[in-house]
Amino acid sequence: MPGFFIALHKMLKGLRACLAVPAHNMAIIGRYIKFCLCIVVAGKIVFLALQSWRKFYEFNDC
Repeated sequence: MPGFFIALHKMLKGLRACLAVPAHNMAIIGRYIKFCLCIVVAGKIVFLALQSWRKFYEFNDC
């Protein structure tokens, strides 16, 4: 799990650097944040689906 926190820290540092730019770039930053959230949610859904599929497969293996 530490890899996740390192990635999060890097993303926050990147966002802090972005926030130093003029306000007209805030829309681009907002779109970027939405894009990242969509990726995170999709990744979680895929991970949970794979986990449940693996349990189902192991259950039916015997």
